[in-house]
Amino acid sequence: MAVTPAAAQDFYVDQLHGHDAADGTTPESAWSSLAKVASTRLAPGDRVLFKRGGCWRERLRPRWDGAEGKPITYAAYGDAAAPKPRFTGSEALDAQQFAQQGNSRVYTIAHAAPVHALLVDGVFLFRHDPGAWERFAAEAKPWSFTWHAGVLSIKLYDPVADAAKFAALPAFAYQQPRSQGAWRAVVEDDLICSLAADGTPHHHLVFRDLIAEDSARLDDNGGYGVRIMGSEDILIERVEVYRAGKHHFGCINSHRVVHRDCYAAQPHPGQDNGGNSAWVSFNGPDSPYPAGASEYWNCTYEHTEDTWSTLYNPYGTAHAFIMEMHGPKLGPVLMDHLVSRGGGWSLNNSEHPDARILVRGGLIEDARLVVQGRGIEIDGLRMTGPHATIDLSGTGHLLQNLVITGTRTHGWDKDTVILCRNAGNTVRFSTIVTAADAGAAQSCIATTAAGNAPACYANILIANGAVLDLADAPGVCDRNLYRSGVVFAAGGRKDLAAWKALGLDAGAVIADDPRFVAPAAGDWRLQEDSPARDAAALPAAKIPAHDADGTPRPQGKAADIGAYEAKR
Repeated sequence: MAVTPAAAQDFYVDQLHGHDAADGTTPESAWSSLAKVASTRLAPGDRVLFKRGGCWRERLRPRWDGAEGKPITYAAYGDAAAPKPRFTGSEALDAQQFAQQGNSRVYTIAHAAPVHALLVDGVFLFRHDPGAWERFAAEAKPWSFTWHAGVLSIKLYDPVADAAKFAALPAFAYQQPRSQGAWRAVVEDDLICSLAADGTPHHHLVFRDLIAEDSARLDDNGGYGVRIMGSEDILIERVEVYRAGKHHFGCINSHRVVHRDCYAAQPHPGQDNGGNSAWVSFNGPDSPYPAGASEYWNCTYEHTEDTWSTLYNPYGTAHAFIMEMHGPKLGPVLMDHLVSRGGGWSLNNSEHPDARILVRGGLIEDARLVVQGRGIEIDGLRMTGPHATIDLSGTGHLLQNLVITGTRTHGWDKDTVILCRNAGNTVRFSTIVTAADAGAAQSCIATTAAGNAPACYANILIANGAVLDLADAPGVCDRNLYRSGVVFAAGGRKDLAAWKALGLDAGAVIADDPRFVAPAAGDWRLQEDSPARDAAALPAAKIPAHDADGTPRPQGKAADIGAYEAKR
């Protein structure tokens, strides 16, 4: 006799009105705690639904596996207009208990549990750990905190001596912690984690429409908002993480982990233990997966600034990266339409060069992309702002359909947009236009040594200086569009005639106006009368299948130069 499999079950959790003594199977009989969830055996296909508007100061750590095609899902229910369910690692402090130490700017409060981070009105203080408050008072920078032996200490700033430094950070103007600001101590991390409390990894899970916040911890391996560890077949969808430490989302020693429509904001300041990033893919030597795969779709990182650097870094404001990846067992990493507002981006398969790293679309605002390793493909990425640059190391990389505009770099190895440190790379069908007020040394592509020039063709390249600033002539350079009077540098400065005499750019197009649709509005597509249209007469093998928008190439008798193919 055939056995009918048990139907999947939904369980409901309501932080405000639920009761753990209830059966949890309807919104009216909801549980209240994550402890109850952890103590209940779940089966493949089951769902645990948290009521929107609720906030749990507990960690979500599944204890059971789903199955292929039947994951266990942790998601939201209730009024779609209400906030997503929140899991927080912080607890409110009773500010009335702060005690001033003599006439100093140091206030203390008893707190039994170690404090990983301290927030006032959602803004981080800076951690300083010299020990007891007396040393802290003497050594710490203004607006710091420390926790030692059950005592939390904060040091305010001098409203006279430090006023100018702190003027840009309104919350830091507070001088009376007993009456100013909402103070929260961060005491937990790894708020959503695929590891059970006993350290067992779990598989075939979905986390959807949840928020993790205040999971910052200043050390080499802590402060994750979402940590997927040693797990396989995990979907993280529409999950938001605020105020995290090492990483907002961590994909560690795992395989087939997909992030969709996720959001990260506000890094822990001064995270000098390897820095911090919104997302990381890492597969180390102890990973159970020989090539752990991960995907990131339509994810955004905002408020990336490190406030420690704003105040104390002599080089000015620094920003945390949106993405890092590394490890000897790193597998394929797909990043599709990621957005970073101010934070850089690191692509690196140096430890496992066979790992396919692919960037499709996306946006980096005013930050640098760092590329290391072999065979990485960057297709359709947009970069804007004065610091829109690419530091390109390694070989076999393909950069195509890029739109990079507004670069105005100073003080780097060279004032350039793309700096090539090794040979064997290709830059093609891209639109690179430096800032109108960039210096006379500003170039589009530069090299650090002879032999490092990339193959460079079918690009629109506009710069105030030598458009290509190379140690020697490239092997391939053709069908690029330049402005009249273009200058090249390769064993000395050369005009276009001298450049062509080297056998380069025989099919170059010269146009003072490439006829973009609306460059002032950020629209770098081509008008109908653009001289770049149908100007890339190249073999089919050298033409990308599509442009930056996904439009098939070519549309006309030949492909269009630059990142965009005009639709016919």
